[in-house]
Amino acid sequence: MSIGNSLLDQARFAVEVSPQTPYERSIIHFDPLTLGKNTSQIFPGLNSLLNQLQNGVNELQAFDLEDSYHYIYEACEKFKKSLQTSNWEEDSQLFLMQLLSCIRSKIHAIDLDSSSHSNYRTLYYSEKIMQWIEEHYMEPFDLGQLSDDLHLSKSYVSRVFKRETGSSLTEYLTIRRMKQACQLLQMTNKPVELIGESVGIGSVSYFIQLFKKMIGTTPHQYRLLHQVNYK
Repeated sequence: MSIGNSLLDQARFAVEVSPQTPYERSIIHFDPLTLGKNTSQIFPGLNSLLNQLQNGVNELQAFDLEDSYHYIYEACEKFKKSLQTSNWEEDSQLFLMQLLSCIRSKIHAIDLDSSSHSNYRTLYYSEKIMQWIEEHYMEPFDLGQLSDDLHLSKSYVSRVFKRETGSSLTEYLTIRRMKQACQLLQMTNKPVELIGESVGIGSVSYFIQLFKKMIGTTPHQYRLLHQVNYK
C-alpha cells in the first residue's frame, strides 16, 4: 500500500499486474473542515506532518507502507463500520491520525537508514501562491498584497500561476471559495450571507449568483440536498 501527495507532480509506480496479482488503488479524501481543532492539540506532531503533506513540501512524496498493511487494513475495516454510527466524525479523525502515524514511522526509518534528515524540496511559485490563497481566501482578494508578500510583480504572479497550473488566479480562488462554501453549507447552520462573508465575498447577491454559476444550484437548494446532521 502506498500513500502519497503532491500539488503538481503525480507519483508513478511500476507494478506487475496480472489476473493472479491485480492492482487496486484506493483514494481517500479528508475534509479539513471535519477534522476539528482538538487533533492539533492532542496530536501536534502528526498535525504538523499533515500540513507538510498537504502543502507538498517534503522531498519524499510517496511512502511504501507494506510493513503496516495489516494494521492499516484493520483500521480501514473499523472505520468503514463507524460510518454507519453517529461517531463517524471522531472516528475519521482517529483514522487519519493512524495513517499519519504509519507514515511518520516510515519517514523515521528512512532517516535512520540514510543517516540524514528528511529534505524539503523547493516549492514552485504556483505552490507558494496556493499557500497564500489558502491563508487569505476568506478575505477580499488583493493581488497587490499577494505580489508584495511573494516579492513578485503583479503581472508575473498571474502569468506564472497560469503557466504552471493551466488555471487563472481568479478561477482557482473562486473554486477554493466555492469548495469551502459547500463544506460550510453541509456541515454548519450558518446563514447564507455569513457563509459568503466567511469565504471572502461580502455581497450576498453576488455570492448566490457565483455559487449558482459554479455549482449549478443556489446555496439554499444545495444545503437542502447535502446537509448532514450537524450540532
